[in-house]
Amino acid sequence: GERRPLDELVIAARPSHAPYLAGEAGEELNLSLSHAGARAVCAVIDHPSRAIGVDIEQIERRPQGFAQEFFTDREMDSLRTAKDPFTYDLLIAGIWSAKEAVFKAFQVGLSVSTKAITCLCDASDLPQGTWRQFEIQIEAHRLLRQEVPLQGWLRCEDGCVITLVVQETPQERYYDERIRLLHPGFIETEGGWAGLPERG
Repeated sequence: GERRPLDELVIAARPSHAPYLAGEAGEELNLSLSHAGARAVCAVIDHPSRAIGVDIEQIERRPQGFAQEFFTDREMDSLRTAKDPFTYDLLIAGIWSAKEAVFKAFQVGLSVSTKAITCLCDASDLPQGTWRQFEIQIEAHRLLRQEVPLQGWLRCEDGCVITLVVQETPQERYYDERIRLLHPGFIETEGGWAGLPERG
């Protein structure tokens, strides 16, 4: 349909404090927001029952012991594949951002252990502005909820990592045009619009 002007969009909060976008027909569309420094991203999916989460993190050196405290053994193993300090910092930012996006999709925040989720990202030779899919493994019993299949993508842009997580459906295992970030096919950042991952 026709795009609505941004100043006509209404964002509200559920009792859980999770944000949603009020649809034109009164439906509550799942919405996810994130910011890092001067940059912000917003993701919305026009299907009320499908989960979506987005996160943005600055690529920077984390405190010593950060990864050991919050990452799973497999994630720690993936850090050892980093070929240089920048890739190491990018991997830490990517894994942490991916976890945040998953928690936002589940609308649980950091109320459960970050080690209930394993996110495996390949950040080697990742071109700026290019989406790359990452693996998500969830221990559903630790989240105290039914297992929900998710797909995730990340990209590196202007010193930041952006991650996007979307719930799969049995009939549709890949990204489709119904997933949008306030503008069909794009994600909005302070620097403008950046393309979403390709199908498949």
